[in-house]
Amino acid sequence: MSYAKLFKEIKNKHFPELKEYKISFKQKRQKVFMNSNIFSIKDFLKQKELSPITYNKEILKSTPKKAVEAAIAHELCHKLQGLDSNPLKHIYIWVSCKLTLQSKVKLEREANIMTVRRGFAEGMVQLRKSCEKRLKKDWDKKWSKLHLLEKEIKKHSSKK
Repeated sequence: MSYAKLFKEIKNKHFPELKEYKISFKQKRQKVFMNSNIFSIKDFLKQKELSPITYNKEILKSTPKKAVEAAIAHELCHKLQGLDSNPLKHIYIWVSCKLTLQSKVKLEREANIMTVRRGFAEGMVQLRKSCEKRLKKDWDKKWSKLHLLEKEIKKHSSKK
């Protein structure tokens, strides 16, 4: 599967407001599944080229396609979060996410809800299950807080 092609398809079809922005999708050796830095200088200045979304190819290969699609959509929702903030709010969110888990959880859950409302509910359920399986050692301590429960996904998929 071409992840770059899948990324472009999702960006073009589901995120028309990002059409004018160049966002690269790069493979990177990283511990996390997928990542985007929504609070980079490029994103802060709202340049036409935003910071890249990076992914771990080995983890992607063992993840269901619908879950990969939802993860891509989730990272694109983070780009929208960054573009929607004014400069002071941008700095505040960045600092608070570095200082407290509560702020990070809020930001992640907002992006999850945005992802579900853009039509990726099934993928978000699969993504949660995939992450829970992969991260079982730390799931309850850290990761479960960042994901929506299935009942929350169903609730938000009916609100568009």
